[in-house]
Order: sequence, then structure tokens, then C-alpha cells
Amino acid sequence: MAGSLVSVEKKGDISVVTLNNPPVNSLSFEMFSQIDQTMQQLISDASVKGIVVVGAGRNFSAGFDLSSVSKDVQPDFIATNMPKTHHMLDRMEDSPKPIVAAIAGNALGGGCELALGCHYRVADKTATLGLPEVKVGLLPGAGGTQRLPRLVGLMDGLQVIGQGKTLGAAKAHQLGLVDLLVEPGQVLEAAIQLAVEKSNQTSHPKAREKQDKLPPREMAEQMFAMARHMIESAPVKFRAPGRAVACIEAGALNGYAAGIAAEQKLFVDCYFDEEAQGLIHFFFASRSTGKIKDLEGTSPMKVGKVAVIGGGTMGRDIAFVHLLAGYPTHLLEVDQPRLDAAVATIKGHFDRRVEKNQLSPADAEKLFAQLTPTLDYPSLSDVDLVIEAVFERMDIKKDVFVKLAAACKPGCILASNTSTLPIGELARVTKDASKVIGLHFFSPARAMPLLEIIRFDATSKETIQTCLEVAKRIKKTPVLVRDCYGFLTNRIAFAYGAEANALLEEGASIEAIDQATVAFGFPMGPFTMGDMAGNDIAYHAIPGMMKAYPQRARKVSPLVEMMFKTGRHGQKAGKGFYAYDASKKAQPDPEMASMVETVRKDLGISARKDISAEEITERIVYTWVNIAADCLEDGTALSPDDVDVATVMGFGFPAWKGGAMNYARHVGFGKIVTSLDQYAAKYGKVYEPSAWLRRAAEKE
Repeated sequence: MAGSLVSVEKKGDISVVTLNNPPVNSLSFEMFSQIDQTMQQLISDASVKGIVVVGAGRNFSAGFDLSSVSKDVQPDFIATNMPKTHHMLDRMEDSPKPIVAAIAGNALGGGCELALGCHYRVADKTATLGLPEVKVGLLPGAGGTQRLPRLVGLMDGLQVIGQGKTLGAAKAHQLGLVDLLVEPGQVLEAAIQLAVEKSNQTSHPKAREKQDKLPPREMAEQMFAMARHMIESAPVKFRAPGRAVACIEAGALNGYAAGIAAEQKLFVDCYFDEEAQGLIHFFFASRSTGKIKDLEGTSPMKVGKVAVIGGGTMGRDIAFVHLLAGYPTHLLEVDQPRLDAAVATIKGHFDRRVEKNQLSPADAEKLFAQLTPTLDYPSLSDVDLVIEAVFERMDIKKDVFVKLAAACKPGCILASNTSTLPIGELARVTKDASKVIGLHFFSPARAMPLLEIIRFDATSKETIQTCLEVAKRIKKTPVLVRDCYGFLTNRIAFAYGAEANALLEEGASIEAIDQATVAFGFPMGPFTMGDMAGNDIAYHAIPGMMKAYPQRARKVSPLVEMMFKTGRHGQKAGKGFYAYDASKKAQPDPEMASMVETVRKDLGISARKDISAEEITERIVYTWVNIAADCLEDGTALSPDDVDVATVMGFGFPAWKGGAMNYARHVGFGKIVTSLDQYAAKYGKVYEPSAWLRRAAEKE
């Protein structure tokens, strides 16, 4: 009756249609076509009294497979196939026989829209539903902009679609998206039973025809005005949310057909926009970084217990994310007051999760109870993974590793959270270098998704694979890099800061440089970032970076040392490039402006007045690209996709541009090489294009 993507099984008078594309049952136009054919056959079969749609395995459907249409597709292909999907769902709703969605796991994007096209929805209590398309620059393209607001109400529909929110099953039931909640494992049986109960009816609810949750026109117009204002006020101006709101508005004010017409047009506009192409690229890149071809066939070690050394800002967050993932975790500090403070902070993190309904009180208590505070290295004798997170000095870290090598069992993985220091040097003081690795978390570690995993020549494949598995469990996105000073992310960050300082010396203002980079799409400018991270940290890293990468080293600005000596260390000191009040709000600082003028005078620089925002962003962004290309050339980074993920997740390169290398591809490698050559001729060899970039330009 159906092809391999869809199967049918009879359960009495009820036919169960199974989506067969595990593990997530991703959808495609071909699959929709098979569903349509199957549905029409079942609707015309007199022996069938009702239909249940279910996903094979753990998920109903996580949505449309973007990879099936992401390359070399033409607008008319989507414009031709989208109406077929809309007609299919309309025909499902028009069925005189009840159609019930049995939802387990995820029903997201197109999967949620398929469920919306059913008359009834049964979900297990652990299911997740939603329309997150705006997060990849798209909007729901299978009627979701029309059916969801009619089911849950206009305000909730605007939030779910416009913000790309996902809903737990209980919330979805409360809003009216789900008709029946059941315990896990019972969803198919309950859906069949509901189909039996409804089989004596000749008409069933059609989401597209519901009107009772749509407000009067005047109130609706006010809601749309409010939604547009929120979108326009957002720090990053994405186009997809506004287009999604326009689709909802067309349907709510002018009827379902008008809404569907808007959805078909604006989906195509979204899909071929730079925003969606960048976000889709980043979506796939971020899911590829943990798949290392060289590690195929390598089994990870079993990690039962974890230990974290150091209860400072990073250490306590690292301990928290491992506890949250269910790992029994030891936390070691040098004295009781520091240990108590770290434990109290971790407890506070759990308490806030409870307050936000992200954890139940019972679950929070259970997870927190797996924390073992300690002052003694011998207590770590049975842990499987230790993560050192002490002060960023090699002598201090080596001392810790000597103690760990003596205290931990053979086979225990010893990891460092260092952000710059070579891992191979730490390994020299251990008994088994194959078990030493870098795990560079980003601050705040409880929130930042990136985890830079640093391997050196002796690190075993088993150790790397184990850390990749741990990263997955603690919900971090891993990027594997080669051991070198600064690794991938901080090599780029160093050059980023140096370029900003050069522009400042030449005549651009602190505010103008930050404003230009924010306008490009960064969440904050280089000077705001420096103040947040701590300018003293950058000061200490500069000598190592200059020694490691002399071809990229420029003369250090006297401003760097002047700021360090005068205590302008950033937010924590109340002053840096900006001045900060008690609320840590940045304000331009006349004292800092005067300091910049003094440096220019001492250097004999006459400030340029013609530095445009375009020059600022080009020099800064092309510097990012050039250093990233260096990292690809010397093997520090494995692939351009890894660079894209690291630059977006680690330092806020605009996700909608896809990351530094995807952006470079979009602009044109040849254009970037030409610009860098011009800067090199004018300002020196620090701008010399990477060999990797030159080869990429030749291949265009």
C-alpha cells in the first residue's frame, strides 16, 4: 500500500500509519507524498474506521529534513511542492474518519504540522512539540502559521512561532495543542482507543476552521503591532520572525486561504535569504563536529564518576553541568571556606532551575546530592575523569597534575580547562600521557554551549572518543583541535583584540569600533568583550601568543600595558575601556579617551578622521577569517565547519552568517585575499593572507 517511508498495520478497525525514517523520522516531500497516497487509500477503504499516525522508534517526527532541499534547489521546486503539502493536510482534515496523532518524543517543525493536520493529538507526558523554524531563518511551511494560533490562541501562537519555542507535553495540553496526555509507553494504545471512540462520528475538528480562540479584529491588530515592536526592538534583527508574524496576521485577519498564500510566498523568501542559508549551514555544522572519521570504530571508556579541581567561577560551573547530566561529581578545593562558597553557588544554580520550572524539587535534590565536596586528593582514587580548573599558570597546573597522577587510578582521564597553555607540557608530569587531554569550557560554563577538546600527539583515540561522549551527555557542542598555544578560539580572539587596538591607535574611537562590530551582527564589540572577560587576562596571554605566532605579531600597543598598570581590568575592576557603575552598565570614560590620546601622541600618530564603519568591520572580520585559515593550514582546526561552530558558539560571530569561514565563502575568498594584500602593502605583513586562503581563492 505504501513505500518504505510509510507502513500500515491494521489494529481491528483502526489502521496505524507509521513514519519509517528513524531515528527522528525526518520528513521530505517524497514522504509527504507517500503519506497522502496512504491516507487517501485508507479513507476510501470501507473496512477502516479510523487512522492513527505514529513515528517509528522514540520520535513522532523532528521535522523536515533540510538536507533534502538545502543544496542547489531552485525556488520553483519549493513553490511547486509546498501547495501539495498544504492540500494533503487539508484532505486529512476533511476525512470523515478520525485521524489521531500518537506523539512520543519530538513532534517539531513539519512533524508538529503533520500532527496539527490530524483531528486529535495524544501525547505521552515526556513529549516535546513546537515550531522552531525561525531559529534556522525559516517559518513553518506546512500550515503551521495558520493551524497553531487557531488551536492555542493568537498570543500564544505568536510566541511559539515567532520565538521558535518548544513546548513540553503538559504545556501543550494546557494550551489546547494536545487533546490527551498519557504515560510513556501508552501513547499508541491510547490513540487507537481514541480513534475507536470517535469512529462513530462523521465529522471531526479541523484546526484550520477554528475561530473561537481568535480575538476580535481590533484586539488582534494590537497584538500584531506588539509582536512587530518586540521583533524590531530585538538586539539582532532577524527577518524570519517578522515574516512568520505576517503569515499569522494574514490568516487571522483575512482568512485561512490568505494565510496559506502568505506562508507559501514568505517561506520561499526566507529559504533563499542569506539569513536562512547561514543558519541552515550552521545547524548542520554544529551537528557534525562530534563525528570524527579518524575515530570510527573506537569505543569510549565508561565514565561513572567525575572530579573537578578548583571551585572558582569556572570550576563550580563545570561541576554543575556534570551533576546536571547525572554524573556523581567530586569538587576539590584548597580550603573549607572556598569549598563551602563553591557548594553554595552550585546549590543556587539548582534552586534557580527549580524556580524556572526547569527541574522538579525532587530531581534537583537528587542531582545535587551526587556532589561530593572534598579537600583531599586521595578521595579521587575511584573517579574516571578529572577536570582541572585552577588559575591559568603552568606551574600551578603542573603541581595539580603531579598530585592527580599520584592519587587517581590507572586509566583515569586527566583533563585541563586551560584556555591557552599547551596540553603536551602538562602531560609530561603524568604517568600516562595517552590519558591527558584539554577540555576548554567557555564562561559561563553552565550556559555556553561550546567545548574545545584539545588533543596532542600522545592523546589516545579512546580518550578523545570518551570526551566526545561526555560532551554529548552534558549537552555541549565539541570541537576537536590540535594542541598549540591558544588553540583555535583564543588564537582568533587575540588577533581580534589586536586589530581593534590598531584601529583605536589610528583614530577610530572605542565606541565606533564596538558599534560597527555590533552592527555587523556580533552581540558585543571587542572592547566590551575585553572588559567582560578581563583585560588583565589578555595582557598575560600576549607574550605567549607573540612567541608562538611571530608572523601574526604586531608591536603591542602601549595602551595595553598602561591599562594593566592602572588597574583598568574591565567590569570586575569598575573600569576598563569603559567605566562601570554598580549595575555594571558601560559608560564612555573621559579618562580612557585621554589615555588613548596620550598613546597616539607618544607614538607620533595623527588620528585619521576617515575610518569608516565599513573599514572597521572589514579589517576585524577579515582578520578573523585569516587567522582561522592559519588554523586550518597548520591542522589546529580539522575543517571549516569546525571553525564556523567555534567562532559562533565561542565568540558570537553571527550565526545567521554561518560562521567565519561560511561568511568568507559567501563574500568570496578572492575578494578577501585582495583586501588583505592591500592592507599588507599598507600596514605590514601581519595582514599577509594565509596559504589556505590563497588556495581557496584559486579554486573559486
